[in-house]
Amino acid sequence: MKKKIICLLLCLSCSVYGCGLKDTNLHHAQQEKSIENVSANSQTQSLYENDEEQQNQDNPLDAVDENRPAEITLAFTGDIYFPDNLYEYYLQDGIQGFLSQNIIDTMQNADLYIADHEFVASDGGKMVDYQLYTFRAPLEREKLWVEMGTDVITLANNHTLDYGISALQDTMHQLDELKISYVGAGNNLKDALTPCIKEVNGKKIAIFGSTRFVPQGSWYATESNPGLLTSYESTPYYGYILDAIREAKKECDYVIIYVHFGVEKSHSVALFQKNIAHGYVDAGADIVVGTHPHVLEGIEFYNGKPIVYSLGNFLFGNYHSDTVVLNATIQEDNTTQINLLPCSSQSYQTTDLTGEDARKLFDFMESISFDIKIDDEGNVTPVK
Repeated sequence: MKKKIICLLLCLSCSVYGCGLKDTNLHHAQQEKSIENVSANSQTQSLYENDEEQQNQDNPLDAVDENRPAEITLAFTGDIYFPDNLYEYYLQDGIQGFLSQNIIDTMQNADLYIADHEFVASDGGKMVDYQLYTFRAPLEREKLWVEMGTDVITLANNHTLDYGISALQDTMHQLDELKISYVGAGNNLKDALTPCIKEVNGKKIAIFGSTRFVPQGSWYATESNPGLLTSYESTPYYGYILDAIREAKKECDYVIIYVHFGVEKSHSVALFQKNIAHGYVDAGADIVVGTHPHVLEGIEFYNGKPIVYSLGNFLFGNYHSDTVVLNATIQEDNTTQINLLPCSSQSYQTTDLTGEDARKLFDFMESISFDIKIDDEGNVTPVK
């Protein structure tokens, strides 16, 4: 809540007002975020001289409306893995060793930063013998999420059970220890189906994670078995998600679905992706964000709700990847404005793009999307 402090210093008087600066994660050095109750209303100070105060009184249209609800900012990134070479960058230079400062600021300054955990974090477990590629990192590396300012992680993807149930449980336990919320996985179906609910600026935001790609049916969370929340539209599990979205919408102002789906290395959106995403929106989702193809896929506004089909690799793979940080702003009326921070990633180092390079990425995104325009600042709008 904003505070007004009136200071009387001899003949000089000034007013000091708090601006809407979010609480950031308690688990990184620069900022603190409360995991249990995210607040976007701590204080920064802005000084007004007497003549400026008088100008605001003379022209009330320029005055700050202290009762106006603040906007809520979200940041999303694509597939992330913490292998040995990335950890070496970290040991040398901290997270600045693998992320540019503009990206770090974007993630840490968002009210909620939501990411895809495309590996299992464990010091144990047994590697499955049916995966072409498996991804595991030591538990100590989970602290990187803390320093990146991560609030919510989705574990619903095709690699979090690469080393079996016990390794997945190690990951969940470590995230609990670090006070980072996770979705899309659990010790049973009820856990996996339960959204993470965050309260920001007086609004309740529900976040779900789901996957439409798992290598075996044993990865499904069931009533009695740990696993992932799956989203195959031909199974009852897709219906369970739709029902959960409807229920969440009754008590929450805004619903987010982070889904792992699509065809790997394809920039084209498959028909099943559209069917799944449209079903989420019809059930009440306000935004759908996708990962899994390891490349960018297009953007669509369906019934006014943004669907971003794939964010591509954010920190994943030694080869070059175009990627983005998706910024979404929740307005007072719960509509969404989206913006792209264009990025380039290679060998687990990701930097933001500017100028001509940024414009080229925006042009490419327009070419693979559905009736949208992206301006030079990365703002995405539907073309009617």
